[in-house]
Amino acid sequence: MDLAFVVPVGAASGTDHERQVRIELDGVHRLLLEGGLTEQMTGSPESINWGLGEVALVRVGSDGDHACTEVLWEGDRKIEVISQAVTIIEL
Repeated sequence: MDLAFVVPVGAASGTDHERQVRIELDGVHRLLLEGGLTEQMTGSPESINWGLGEVALVRVGSDGDHACTEVLWEGDRKIEVISQAVTIIEL
């Protein structure tokens, strides 16, 4: 399983630089996806804009036997992956 991200660098200072990162997850044991959409989002889907897709944080760690990867958005949206190995590649 692969996850790919474009990471803006220096956006607050007005620079136009990006880094592309790919995370390779090998031997996936568990994949959890929580949509976390609010009542307003499900009631008025036309009001959802591009900001919904912005990832707030990506964490990669270990519980000893497995790699743990979390992709978090604002609110309750998230992806959690438990895998045998994780490789992070800057493109």
